[in-house]
Amino acid sequence: MKVVLLNTLYAPSVLGGTERVVQTLANTLLARGHEPVVVCTESQRGVRRDVVAGVPVYYVGLQNVYPLLPLEARRTLAKPLWHTLDTVNIGMARELGRILDRERPAILHSHNLAGFSALAWNVAHDRSIPIVHTLHDYYLLCPRSTMFANGANCEQQHAACAVFSWPRIKLSSRVRAVVGVSKFVLDRHLSYGAFPHAETFVLGNPCVSDSGNRDRRVPSAGPLRIGFLGRLESAKGVEQLLTAVEQLTCNNWELHLAGRGTRESECRLRARFVDPRIQFHGFVDRDEFLSTIDVLVVPSLSHETFGLVAIEAFASGVPVIASRRGGLTEVVTDGETGVLFEPSDAGQLPAVLDRFVAEPLLAREMRDRCIERARDFEASTVAERYESVYTRVM
Repeated sequence: MKVVLLNTLYAPSVLGGTERVVQTLANTLLARGHEPVVVCTESQRGVRRDVVAGVPVYYVGLQNVYPLLPLEARRTLAKPLWHTLDTVNIGMARELGRILDRERPAILHSHNLAGFSALAWNVAHDRSIPIVHTLHDYYLLCPRSTMFANGANCEQQHAACAVFSWPRIKLSSRVRAVVGVSKFVLDRHLSYGAFPHAETFVLGNPCVSDSGNRDRRVPSAGPLRIGFLGRLESAKGVEQLLTAVEQLTCNNWELHLAGRGTRESECRLRARFVDPRIQFHGFVDRDEFLSTIDVLVVPSLSHETFGLVAIEAFASGVPVIASRRGGLTEVVTDGETGVLFEPSDAGQLPAVLDRFVAEPLLAREMRDRCIERARDFEASTVAERYESVYTRVM
């Protein structure tokens, strides 16, 4: 089966978890005997074709007022115009149509649409190509794709967002099957009338190799190594985590933060939190990092659509302390693979961390359940589930 996987970016341009997820799915479909073809954007003009790990990839030069990468190229004053053009991008739709005419796939499987616009669905529909769409973010409902503004979640659409959203919701009627990476993100879109004719599914992301990481080192006695892995920004709750460890009554701990933020935010955090037990590592190899910590904290303030890093931690036998936000509540089983806390209650996270520090066996006792939970997200398992979705829409 030939499947075109459409996503904003693809290797070697990796900005977030979705790029890794799409690449994992493409590689796994190839290994299972299918013909995946990837279409993504890039900063250079024109269209070029390459092969990445055996998968054909079309890199389409983004036709808009500024490129998506590097991040410094994004111009604040031009953002409204960028989002306006991205609502119905005729030029990018034309290029996609040429690729579909050349490849003639059985399925168009779209992921993040920024850069191509939802007009991509019209292009496939006009060619009688069935469409499967996976919801990784809130692009259809919010120009920033986050539904998070001014330090808080947007429980309802703002009027300005609704203007951009309306054409995208209307075009979603072309989609035959919609997959939410969590029930939370799927229900949020359906509540706004998206995907009126689509069959609905909830499938977690393929984010664990089939072998997994079963041989993780069992920590020796010593300080509890608390980990954070992600962007150092307000929506991820990193400042709340740093504040929480300062309040711990137990002293036998270390906090290791992996990831980067803006230069301004990093300097501010480093200047404010100077405890020598707090270490900022910057970019790291995530598997190596997860193999060195005892518990991972995902303190997101925003409604995460899934929680990719939590599953990756499970595969390493690392339990997760996560906020009760969005899809995280569907990933972490409270008391079994970690602990859920309410981020609006400032006392809950310090109390949970104190418990893990005071009871060092707690994290180790959750290890086997974490590894078992990760098996649900092995690449071949999720790819097989998508094969069933493809078959249904055909």
